[in-house]
Amino acid sequence: MGKPRFVLRYRGTGPRPEGDVARVAELPAAVVVEASPRMLLVESDGDALRQLVDSLADWVMAPEQGFPLPDTRKRADRPPEAPEA
Repeated sequence: MGKPRFVLRYRGTGPRPEGDVARVAELPAAVVVEASPRMLLVESDGDALRQLVDSLADWVMAPEQGFPLPDTRKRADRPPEAPEA
């Protein structure tokens, strides 16, 4: 199994600081999986990442959460009736 993933959200005003993003990317055990204008999805060990995020202003960190999607496929309640001969 891979490393856990964490969502980092920038809560400050304006665009996220690219210097902060670079510091996260330079973390030895961290991989930035995906980035949006205010969030980062990072695969990393939690302790090292937590220490870095605590030193950055206006960033919060939470573990990635997944939710199962409902099965929306239509199903027959009963098989079709056989044609009469």
